[in-house]
Amino acid sequence: MNNTTVLIKELRQATGAGFLDCKQALAAHHGDVEQAAAFLRKKNLKKAIKKTERPTSEGLVVVKTNTDSVCAVVLNCETDFVALTPDFKVFAHNLADLVLSDAALTTTEDLDTAVFPSNPHQHIHAAINGLIGKLGENIKLGQVVRYTVTPTTVIHSFVHAGAISGYGQDEGRLAVLVELSVADKTTVSEHAIQTIAHDLALHIGSAAPKYISIADIPLEVLVEKQEQLKAQVVSKNKSAVIKEKIIAGRLSKFYRENCLLLQPFSKRDTVSVADWLAAESRGLGTAVSITKFARLAIGTQ
Repeated sequence: MNNTTVLIKELRQATGAGFLDCKQALAAHHGDVEQAAAFLRKKNLKKAIKKTERPTSEGLVVVKTNTDSVCAVVLNCETDFVALTPDFKVFAHNLADLVLSDAALTTTEDLDTAVFPSNPHQHIHAAINGLIGKLGENIKLGQVVRYTVTPTTVIHSFVHAGAISGYGQDEGRLAVLVELSVADKTTVSEHAIQTIAHDLALHIGSAAPKYISIADIPLEVLVEKQEQLKAQVVSKNKSAVIKEKIIAGRLSKFYRENCLLLQPFSKRDTVSVADWLAAESRGLGTAVSITKFARLAIGTQ
């Protein structure tokens, strides 16, 4: 391997730029890697800025697991063509591996400012700019979730590819993470609990709840919804009592649509998720409850 090839390889690792761009940058800066790297980063940043307003409705969700943790990372782009390229996939998997290895990386903001695994001198946001320059599309970091098992909890993950082919086993367009609390894990099999968690994950994937229960709805969200409902009936030629009943009915519908425990269970829609889970708990002989869940989809920030 000659010296020029070595320098190009070093420059590609530092910036994520393509072979030809690195070669030209080195030639323009007389073989000075640092100057060439600074030039390419500036060039990639300009490209990224130009593309930041373009919508990123496609992308990839990657789920990673180890003995005690599960994580999921969304990386968004503009087209499914780019989402299925090796460069994009490898980058997304590297991000997920990093989140899985570091318990401190639990949010998008944490990951965005973390150091890129293959380059200790580059942060993730800079590496994404480099990928934008290389692939020619706007790319944005989406949702980041990481759960860790405790002595009283069980974690389950589910990833769905949809109708588009080309995805690996741990990647797709939608992922769900569920954490269940089990009153006594010693009395039930892991398989039985994972089966319940899997059924819940499938339900969450299709029904897309936002909260576990009414108590989890933020006050500001609830107040805004109530104001919207009041505005919808203010002009109706109805008595105040009837208007209040209309508002209460619509608010109840909002709860059923958005609160997981109140939704009709997808596998048996004659019962709510709460009633189904209570029946499963009785069958197991120990209480099982949902402590948290995450639904991650491409195109979401």
